[in-house]
Amino acid sequence: MTAPEDIERLCQAFLKGSLTPLELQLLLEYLENHPHGAVFKKVMLNALQHEQYSNASDAKTKEDVYQSILYRIRQMDQKEVSMRSPPKQPRWWWMAAAILILAVGVGAFLRFQNRSSEKGLKPSLAYRIVPGSNKATLTLANGNAILLDSTTAGRLAQQGNSQVIKAGAGILEYKEQEEKANVSKEKPLFNTLSTPKGGEFQLVLPDGSKVQLNAASSIRFPISFSGKTRVVEINGEAYFEIAQNSKKPFIVKKGKMEIEVLGTSFNVNAYDDESSIKVTLLEGKVKVANGLGQSAMLNPGEQAQVTKGISVEKDVSTREVVAWKNGKFQFNITDIHEIMKQISRWYDVEVEYKGTVSTHFWGSISRSVALSNVLEMLEQTGGVKFKLEGEKIIVMPQ
Repeated sequence: MTAPEDIERLCQAFLKGSLTPLELQLLLEYLENHPHGAVFKKVMLNALQHEQYSNASDAKTKEDVYQSILYRIRQMDQKEVSMRSPPKQPRWWWMAAAILILAVGVGAFLRFQNRSSEKGLKPSLAYRIVPGSNKATLTLANGNAILLDSTTAGRLAQQGNSQVIKAGAGILEYKEQEEKANVSKEKPLFNTLSTPKGGEFQLVLPDGSKVQLNAASSIRFPISFSGKTRVVEINGEAYFEIAQNSKKPFIVKKGKMEIEVLGTSFNVNAYDDESSIKVTLLEGKVKVANGLGQSAMLNPGEQAQVTKGISVEKDVSTREVVAWKNGKFQFNITDIHEIMKQISRWYDVEVEYKGTVSTHFWGSISRSVALSNVLEMLEQTGGVKFKLEGEKIIVMPQ
């Protein structure tokens, strides 16, 4: 017989998003294939009858909660869960535990709803603020703008020698054709790809280099790299995988700062509301210059922080730095203010502070979950509480 503390551990694992791949697989299989799905739903809804959940006693609200929990479970991906070794238990026990886990999950969801109701907020409002998605605008050389999230895949435009193609959901690709003699003498043409808050997009440049833009970011680039260097300008955050070409260095600019590379992968965080520009190297080697005569050479695992000078930090958590491109929020003793900047950009919400909030967090949260899940997890960790007013998050000490 399984000990009560094991059941409690599994419940907490669900709430914290740390179910093992085996646990998640069995849970998903149960939800999709169990022959007594009606019984499962009845157990779930009966869990809402507890007196502390009286605000959710009506059938419609209970159904909304049930569907929200199912959505929350099905959105979890095996890549997003902890990889610790799961304990060996009989299959039937996991199915029983799944019901208990979800019942606790319903309770947590309703506690969030009830807190919102007590604060005069519309129930489930935070659940309706969805995470970001593949959204971007492409501005062509003639100034015409194309909303990429509302266009179908295929050829979008011809820019000089390059065909502009939407290769799929969230991917824009430039394919160079044979260069014509008259085109090479023309003035370089530039395009700009920009993402709004709550948007991200991938770009394949004419030389085959790949760029992934985070929310509220942009990149300006030539439609053909015809000169001695390959130069692009960015704002916000971007992850680069540069195609090697020793005869034509690749240069990334942000204001006076320049990053020079030959072939490598790195991340640049250059939002205007950050105190410094951060360049983090994953593979290869890059040279970072601040435009004031100072420069630094980075090796893998190092990060340059550029302000008026340049400082280099060694052995940084590259996993945390590039978590955004892998669909995660990754916190490594991260300050709440830094966390809220990420949440603001990804969920397209404003953030306001009331009182002094000074707390740090460690852990991982999927960027595919609703805003309420993220706020709930942070509140459970302690030290902070939230109030939602429309599309503004009020952050307060707990």
